[in-house]
Amino acid sequence: ELEAAGLDFDKAIQINPCCSDYYFDRADIECHLQNYAAAIDNYNNAIRLNPNRYLAYVNRALAKIALGDYSSALEDFDILIDEKNIITVEVYFFHGYAKYFLKEYADAIEDLDFVIQRRPDFAFPYIKNPHSENVSEKCSSALTNSGEAGETVWYKGVAFYIRGLCKQMLNDISAACEDWRKAESLGSKEAAELLIKYCK
Repeated sequence: ELEAAGLDFDKAIQINPCCSDYYFDRADIECHLQNYAAAIDNYNNAIRLNPNRYLAYVNRALAKIALGDYSSALEDFDILIDEKNIITVEVYFFHGYAKYFLKEYADAIEDLDFVIQRRPDFAFPYIKNPHSENVSEKCSSALTNSGEAGETVWYKGVAFYIRGLCKQMLNDISAACEDWRKAESLGSKEAAELLIKYCK
């Protein structure tokens, strides 16, 4: 069904190549199919035609994260924060998340502090576990669905969990364990595993 829908959008784009919506929806389909490079190409066109479409920047950045291109993803989030003045916990979470993978741990902690202060129970679907080789499953319009779990796998306590990882990398194990305890209390199984391993 997704492939057929993609073909429909291809036809729509041929008829009207100046419609940002068509490229955005085509990109979402590519994300569902895990064709992240193709998704990025379509998000590029969606942004070219509508530079103020902030979800296109978000989803493009998530597709880049799925490909392990954290530097480029961070550039998209920087645009949202610095140029578009999009100040949301989702944007700041992934801004910090990308910084974690770039080993900018202190800066990542600042971003995650922002998230935790405003929404300590923050959860998000389809993210890559830093201790896993599995990439994000999907990147499509995740923010628009963030209020409904459905069959989505939600990573609970994730801001505390990632902040704890940053503190661990900065050799502050005591503070890392404190964050992982908070993450565990919110339902993070990943944090519970790290507590057993590092916080006896």
